[in-house]
Amino acid sequence: MSFRILAVAAVFTAHFALPALANEAAPVTTEVEYFADGDANLEDLMSPEEIEVELQRQELEALLSGEMLFPRSIPSIEGELFVLVDKSEQRLWVYQNGQMTDTWLVSTGTNARKCPPTRSTCYIARTPVGTFKPQRMHAHYRSQLWRARMDWAIFIYGGIALHMTEDVGRLGTPASGGCIRQHNNDAEKLFRLVQAYGMANTTVQIRE
Repeated sequence: MSFRILAVAAVFTAHFALPALANEAAPVTTEVEYFADGDANLEDLMSPEEIEVELQRQELEALLSGEMLFPRSIPSIEGELFVLVDKSEQRLWVYQNGQMTDTWLVSTGTNARKCPPTRSTCYIARTPVGTFKPQRMHAHYRSQLWRARMDWAIFIYGGIALHMTEDVGRLGTPASGGCIRQHNNDAEKLFRLVQAYGMANTTVQIRE
């Protein structure tokens, strides 16, 4: 073989074969979320156990911010009850220990002007948006403002409660004075669940 042929072969090997070998030897990494500073990913800074906890935290934040819509499961520790109410869907979802176990129609505030028969002033019937903890519960309750039954009432924000309604034909549409109305059977079911888990271990989120 001539010297020229050997030289060409050497150049070919240097420019093509070696990079290919280098690529084959490069470690393969798993894609993970990057931190805001962009300097390092989770694999560089955390153990596998810490990564799992961090990703669960990020998923829960996404759910609470509204970025994640009605997942089959959510990150949660054992012994927690999470209730999600979506005003645009007029629907409620129940999550026990992170798993969705039930869903049903509700009625939230009409966002219209309401004038209670027991008061001389009117107000806008708006259901608040945010994350709340139950404050008090009443298996049997009657609204003095509206002179209406509110059994299985779970109060979460002042006079705003999740409770039963006799106006079941309007479930699935905005119809209340600001509370979250439910069918009597659903309202009792939720009430019993909050009793079982405890108000401290129950979170209610309401989103637009």
